Amino acid sequence: MAAIIGTASNDVLFGTGEDDYFDGKAGEDAFNGSLGNDTYLVTNPGTVIVEYPREGFDKAIVSFSYSLPANVENLDLEAGIFGRGNSLNNLLEGNRSNNVLRGVSGRDVLYGFDGNDRLDGGGGNDRLFGGGGRDTLIAGGGYDELDGGEGNDLYIVESYSFKIIERAGRSQDTLRIPLNYTLEKTGIENLVLLGRARFGTGNAGDNTIGGNRFANLLSGLEGDDTLLGDRGSDILYGNRGGDTLRGGAGNDQLFGQTGNDRLLGEQGDDQLVGENGNDVLNGWGGGKLERDRLTGGEGADRFVIGQRRDSAYLGAGYATIVDFDRSERDQIQIGSPINRYRLVNRNSIGEAKADTEIYKGRDLIAIVQDIELNRRDLIVAISLKRNPFESIAPFFGFTRFPNQKQRLGNFS
Repeated sequence: MAAIIGTASNDVLFGTGEDDYFDGKAGEDAFNGSLGNDTYLVTNPGTVIVEYPREGFDKAIVSFSYSLPANVENLDLEAGIFGRGNSLNNLLEGNRSNNVLRGVSGRDVLYGFDGNDRLDGGGGNDRLFGGGGRDTLIAGGGYDELDGGEGNDLYIVESYSFKIIERAGRSQDTLRIPLNYTLEKTGIENLVLLGRARFGTGNAGDNTIGGNRFANLLSGLEGDDTLLGDRGSDILYGNRGGDTLRGGAGNDQLFGQTGNDRLLGEQGDDQLVGENGNDVLNGWGGGKLERDRLTGGEGADRFVIGQRRDSAYLGAGYATIVDFDRSERDQIQIGSPINRYRLVNRNSIGEAKADTEIYKGRDLIAIVQDIELNRRDLIVAISLKRNPFESIAPFFGFTRFPNQKQRLGNFS
């Protein structure tokens, strides 16, 4: 390989027609590579590279943000941040910084290496490798192969034309997709539905699955999953494991199924069903007209209608607790102090058995169906520092719940 070296001035350098190495030094130079696989060390943003089609496979080595000129295939970004390809099949290589690498329309290969990188293949069938760090990999119009490497990575795709290479349990990775999707055969832990997608299903790991503004059907499968319904009237199935289900806005249906689950209906008239396990059910979302239906199922369940000094179900809203079972050690959680609450036994729903109405002052907050309660069935949260369903951190546009044990005190 011939070395063609410039000076500190603005040089015009020509290649030999073989594989040449150009170093223009400090000036704003013009490199003319001609034939051969040429390498250009670009030290000044004003330097110009002149190459023509089918004159070899050429590479630019730069230490600042750079876009490949026409007919140069490869970019080695030694110290810059941003690198952009061209219409050819490009190789774009980042560095230890947080790089942004963008392909265009060719069959590109992008390497982020270390750093929290953002890789976008553009059109064509591309291969993206994030390396270390919390990387974002974006699939374009072709069939793309995405490998985030180490770190908690984010994958953004537009169609089913992609392949993700991730080993389960290595990190916490997230896929955003505007289509119905199942994580079952991937190493991805988290799923966010974009656009008009309706259905999202997890895998055997601990998944977080987020819906969108439409009516979603979200299923957790195995693992301790978190399902976030967002704004539509959603149906959420926890399946196996200790799951957290959050309905969001809309009239939602939440089914914990097997495991000790936490169900939060939030805004709207929601139906919460714990099924098997010791479940926590909280239907209220802050409105004054909410009417939720809470069914614990088997196990020692806790129905939340109050927290600290606050009660839920303001105004005309209230919860209907369907299957309170004293023999299964079910409990109803209210706010404090207890002397503000009163129990009224009468046939509120049907005529088969007496029901219990729970009031805070004159405000009806719950009807417990087919059982006459006494105050031993109620508990007050006496040492909680935080609402068990209060959000504590953002998670890809949603919020997640604290995974904390709750200390409650009984009273008689």
